[in-house]
Amino acid sequence: MTRLGVAVLAGWLCGCARPPDVGSASTRTCSSCHVEEAQAWAASAHAWGRDDPVYAVAVAEAFDRSWCDGCHLHDGASVGCTSCHVEAGSSAVLAVTATAEGRAAHPVTERPHLGSEGCGTCHQIDVPSHQPGAPLGGPPLQDTLAEWRASYDDRSCADCHMAEHGHRMPGPHDATFREEALRVSVLSEGDDVVVTLHASGVGHAAPTGDPFHRVEVRFGADEDCTSDRPPLRFARLLVPDGRRMRVVHDVRVEPYGESRSLRIDWEELSDMSYWCARYVFADPRHEPSLAPGDYSVSLGSGRLKRGG
Repeated sequence: MTRLGVAVLAGWLCGCARPPDVGSASTRTCSSCHVEEAQAWAASAHAWGRDDPVYAVAVAEAFDRSWCDGCHLHDGASVGCTSCHVEAGSSAVLAVTATAEGRAAHPVTERPHLGSEGCGTCHQIDVPSHQPGAPLGGPPLQDTLAEWRASYDDRSCADCHMAEHGHRMPGPHDATFREEALRVSVLSEGDDVVVTLHASGVGHAAPTGDPFHRVEVRFGADEDCTSDRPPLRFARLLVPDGRRMRVVHDVRVEPYGESRSLRIDWEELSDMSYWCARYVFADPRHEPSLAPGDYSVSLGSGRLKRGG
């Protein structure tokens, strides 16, 4: 059993004790009282931390590992309780609302927008200015919070990513959550193949996150879509342009948009019989060092049908 599992079990059997000073709290200490939340979190992508193979490969070549670890390993080995609920130097726990029971256990500071603005701490990231030769301005590396703000929707990040899910906070790694939010269709329309990414109801651009996050649709002669043909990509491509970053193209579904389509002439696919779609989380340079299941998830596949 993991240390977290032991702490959760102890909290359930013995009841929780008053925690230590908030500044020295950790996911393990929080879990002794917040048992259900800790169990849900343990099944989340936030809990992967050091066990995330995509992160392990990327951080190995990072110019400043501590900058990366500030989010990915904020709670020592993961994105844990203190990553969202404790500010550096604070003696109070952050919460959307405070209950009498919570205030009796430890000081609480109410942050009504914690379920949205709090997420931006790690999901809205500028180019690190201290990186040697880093651009001095331009679009952020991650722009998810700003995308959500631009949607002018009253729902917060937590309203979608927590709701009935609680602290498991599913995203595109979760099959059920992914299938409810994203879908790819490939249809014949005259002389064209129309490839569409459907993302109805998603409160930020889809896909979002790091600039190498993308949805790829590949074509091939077999069911594995094996071919040398470059895939179609729904993505935002950033490149340095002098001392600024520049968006070369942004082919994604807009926040609360319905879909985005790309077209290919049938003649370009004359020797292709199948299509395969996937959501990719890794930098293309790192893919050879990873197993496909470690850096991508399927968004469907099918047979190409001309005229249907």
